[in-house]
Amino acid sequence: MIAWILQVYDQGSLALALNSQELALLGDLTSNTIFNCLYKGLRGSHKALLTWPLQAWLQRWQSFLHFEVTEMPFRSWTTMEQCIQLARQLSMLEWIYREPASEQAPWPTPEDMPFTQGLRGRLLALARSSEMQLSLVSLPVKGMTVLEVMMEVQGRHQLRDLLSWLLSRDVFKERVDKQSTKVLLDLYVKEATRSRSLPAYMLEEEQPPASP
Repeated sequence: MIAWILQVYDQGSLALALNSQELALLGDLTSNTIFNCLYKGLRGSHKALLTWPLQAWLQRWQSFLHFEVTEMPFRSWTTMEQCIQLARQLSMLEWIYREPASEQAPWPTPEDMPFTQGLRGRLLALARSSEMQLSLVSLPVKGMTVLEVMMEVQGRHQLRDLLSWLLSRDVFKERVDKQSTKVLLDLYVKEATRSRSLPAYMLEEEQPPASP
């Protein structure tokens, strides 16, 4: 369900306003029968589309813990893409159950929610490998938002892939160790250009074809 509510958010549901009669015309929004009954029973004037399922959500699951113990547990993650998606789902849940915001301090969007120690702890517990856990533990997340942390994680992951590619092309480790991203990208461009100029059998580490 949390993946569904996140998808509703991603599709711009804050920008579309519906009243309860117009909402009813959409029919069943999910495969969850109880949730469908709750949102169909809502009444009111025009509100952002996302507001309606959130109202039904809070009636169905009164707290984060209530949702977690009654729904399927979160799946473990093995890739950075899965980590980012899980982090977004968790931040969406924290956004749903946040305290009411004041006009002086309105709540941010889900991506701008603080990346809390609790959120990091959940991600660490669901990581499938120590390498994945290390990528989160090493982050200085204090004062960072979920979006900022996920961009940092993705950037580090891409940097690691870049290092692996360069080392696989027999670039000496001393040339890439502790270098800036710009230097590594320059090395990548040079190596990729050199590789494209080599015969195919050299790129594939095969012997040259026999002469006819």
